[in-house]
Amino acid sequence: MAPRYPTCKNNQIFWCPSDDNDPSTTPTATVSYWWHHCIDVHGVIVGGPKDSAFCRPAQQIILHERFDWHVNKLGFWNTNPGTRQVNVAFADGHVKAYRNFTGRGPNHDPNWFDRVHGWDVRKGYDS
Repeated sequence: MAPRYPTCKNNQIFWCPSDDNDPSTTPTATVSYWWHHCIDVHGVIVGGPKDSAFCRPAQQIILHERFDWHVNKLGFWNTNPGTRQVNVAFADGHVKAYRNFTGRGPNHDPNWFDRVHGWDVRKGYDS
């Protein structure tokens, strides 16, 4: 299989092994992992954040799985507390299984930082 990007040696990094969808090399393919939307917004408003801009890198999610591939096979917007688990990558480089990503209450939007709600990586963070 050809790489998705010329500098990428293996396009399998874009798909979770538990993802039931077919990996693809087309540029429009839906991959297993999504940017935490607040990172995109920060990039548009302020510019791509430098590592030093993250106020709490060990508590700031930058990538997350778009689907619960491992436990209940629930979609991204499922808000039932305690029913969802996704793998997330933090700004400091560590990765962990994160339970209840979207179940933080009726007004929680998982696109944004959990604490000091918003998009600014210099202020917002997740718990």
